[in-house]
Amino acid sequence: MKQKSLQFIVLLFVVFFPLMQLSAQEPIIANHECTHLSDIPVYWINKAKTDFRIWYGHTSHGSQITSGISNLQSHIGEPYTYNSSGSGGALSYQETGGDLGHNGDLGWFYATRNKLNEPGCDRNVVIWSWCGGVSDNTVEGINIYLDSMNLLEEEYPDVKFVYMTGHQDIWSWHNLTERNQQIRDYCIDNGKILFDFADIENYNPDGMFFQYPNDNCDYYEGPGWGYLGNWADEWCADHPDSDLCWSCSCAHSKPLNCNLKGRAFWWMMAQMAGWDPSVKSFYVDKNNPNASDDNPGTEELPWATLQHAADVARPGDTLYVHEGVYNESLEIAKGGDDENGPVVFMAYPGEDVVLDGAAVKGNTGITLTASNVILEGFEVSNWEITGILVQGAADFQINQCTVHDVIYGIGITGGAHDFSLTGTEIYNFDLYGVDASPDGEDYSYNGSFYYCEAHSARDSLQNVDGFALGHGQQNTFLFEHCTAYDVFDGFDISSEKTTLQSCLAYDCWNTCYKLWEDDVELVNAIGYDGEISIVQVCWHDVANETTLRNCTFYDAGVYTVWIENSNDIVNIYNCIISGGDNIGLAFEQYSTANYHGDYNLFQNNNAARAIAVAYTDEFSIADIANGNWTAYSGQDAGSLTANTPGAIYVSPESYDLHLAGLSPAIDNGSSDWAPATDFDGNARPVGDAPDIGAYEYTGPPPQMQSWDFVHGWNNFSAYLLPETLDVETLFSGIEQQIIIVQNADGIYWPGENINTMGNWNSLSGYLIKVNDNVTLTFMGNEISDKTVNLTGGWNLIPVLSPCGLSVDSLQQQLGANLVILIEAAGTSVVWPAMNIQMFDQLEAGKGYYLFVNINDTLEFPECGE
Repeated sequence: MKQKSLQFIVLLFVVFFPLMQLSAQEPIIANHECTHLSDIPVYWINKAKTDFRIWYGHTSHGSQITSGISNLQSHIGEPYTYNSSGSGGALSYQETGGDLGHNGDLGWFYATRNKLNEPGCDRNVVIWSWCGGVSDNTVEGINIYLDSMNLLEEEYPDVKFVYMTGHQDIWSWHNLTERNQQIRDYCIDNGKILFDFADIENYNPDGMFFQYPNDNCDYYEGPGWGYLGNWADEWCADHPDSDLCWSCSCAHSKPLNCNLKGRAFWWMMAQMAGWDPSVKSFYVDKNNPNASDDNPGTEELPWATLQHAADVARPGDTLYVHEGVYNESLEIAKGGDDENGPVVFMAYPGEDVVLDGAAVKGNTGITLTASNVILEGFEVSNWEITGILVQGAADFQINQCTVHDVIYGIGITGGAHDFSLTGTEIYNFDLYGVDASPDGEDYSYNGSFYYCEAHSARDSLQNVDGFALGHGQQNTFLFEHCTAYDVFDGFDISSEKTTLQSCLAYDCWNTCYKLWEDDVELVNAIGYDGEISIVQVCWHDVANETTLRNCTFYDAGVYTVWIENSNDIVNIYNCIISGGDNIGLAFEQYSTANYHGDYNLFQNNNAARAIAVAYTDEFSIADIANGNWTAYSGQDAGSLTANTPGAIYVSPESYDLHLAGLSPAIDNGSSDWAPATDFDGNARPVGDAPDIGAYEYTGPPPQMQSWDFVHGWNNFSAYLLPETLDVETLFSGIEQQIIIVQNADGIYWPGENINTMGNWNSLSGYLIKVNDNVTLTFMGNEISDKTVNLTGGWNLIPVLSPCGLSVDSLQQQLGANLVILIEAAGTSVVWPAMNIQMFDQLEAGKGYYLFVNINDTLEFPECGE
């Protein structure tokens, strides 16, 4: 449709249907009264970040909002975070060029429809700003804008549209003021969302009104005459330490203007998410000399105790607690509701709030019996029994809290349900970090744990759980990116319908993952260094189903995966079962009928016991590779094997279990079982198929470097960093032809089972003696740091550039410090003092003996330099 035709339709709409307004809701107006950031409950900020995905069209003036919210993100961070995709819990805030134009221009209208009609478009908030388009606009032109926005609202009822006034323009003051008021009146009368750009420029933070301002914050006696000053500069001169005066690039204006607009933006987003600004925030600050529980709870006259705040809290209240050690036990018996929102207890952003029981006679730090409550940012320590105890509550959150030096960390009991814990850490406990339904009755359900940690149990004689789900009748839990370590059992899961997604458990005195109930699934889970086992599928009278997919398990003392009951259905797909000292996959009883598995990767330090059934029928790595295990079980026809952990992982000795570049796990998983992302959040698959294990390989494609060795002695070096540094793995393809490999670090002598060399050293040259002509091939990536440190005397140096190094360049770098250069295992020499130069180039792939007088460095160039 041509623009002129659409304008005609819009004008008909204005003339013949002036009363057709679909919205009867209360308007949301973000203006100069909406810039007090501390008044906005963080709950509604986070809800806005969860609910909304913004598409914002603007040119330079509109960028003032972005500058303001960017300043909040850089100075404060959470919760005022945004990015284009919404990753990491930030607000999804996408920007595009263009603005609302002039006098009925509808380019923005077409752009909006095109955007919202894109396949898969997820934007549900649309904002457009003006540049100078209101200054010279007409009544008809503004009506075209307003009714075009209204048409979009009718066409896309699931999208929120934000209206906007134009920036101040002292040179067009009369018309601009009337047209902006036309926009305001329409939005107020019709329940629209308005970001009142101009109104914010009429007031300083103290509420002083300036009738004749310009967009750069200058103000005048009249419209275009009688300059008086700049209200932003003046206010910041009087308040130099105010966060409203944080420096930033503010197009056409002053940082104060942008900072105010950034705060008004978050105010608007919170209201759009459901916040009612009439509900106030309250403050507790025991260190304030004016603190008293008789105060109104304002920031200037705060309350003194947490308990008083809990006693007077109303639904929707946010209770900010300022920094300090609060020696009191807190009982929260009053919560929020669905209409007004939760009661939020929050440590003031950036401040440390500690509930410490060391000087208090009390069993529990925080007792929560009310629903719709959020606890955020508290440290709870040194209580006689429990850090945080939840009894019978629902719809609660515990976020970014720390609990330590207690017997029990966080207990969730009495039928508590529909809750979440996020970013919470528990350590130095005696019996559990977190336990839902620890008393074995009134079972909990519908709980989620995100990025929580439980570690460092105090009592090594107890069966201490990091995370426990009680006694078998609770259900429906999610653990995502949670970590447990230095405990007896990392995750002790006695709850059906439970998923552990991208979790990590290690250094467990017994088992990393102990799984008891039906419909339990580990996805992208990693476990290592379990003294008994990594995964234990426990005995249960009722048959259960347990699924492990795309998991990485490594370094168990007895069993890597231990299946105790043959009646249990166990599905294992796309998993790595590796590094076990005894049995890799153990079936306690004499049946594999309920085992289903494929596309797994098996490696066991005890290669003869990679799989054992009833400790009698045992299968080696070779048995898996040649199909004997598949013939026995009917499973794992597409599974693979590896001989050493170094062939699978980047650095198994340091527990870096990312995949090495030549790992057999790469591109050999099944897409039928693989989750969409890996442990690190990388999308799957990267290659032709998903990788086996918790990590998807995302490194650069490996390069190849080869050497053709002739019978006898040869020299060599690599400009690639091989994907594995284990020398036995590197030379495994030619070990029958190797007599000895040596450098300054040691020797590798496979025939005598001697290896004093350790790992490959890329900064060294090497000598190798072979018993026949043979080719060695390395796969890896080019070494980025091409500097070799030389010590006074002889050095066996590599060539770290695929282009080599000229002798002239070497002499220029070392000067008189160069004594002699000899090709290792060769006869060619460069000897400046004797005026001998038998070669001109240090060749890639070779090693050289170099003698220097004193310590020095040698740089190899990038090719083309």
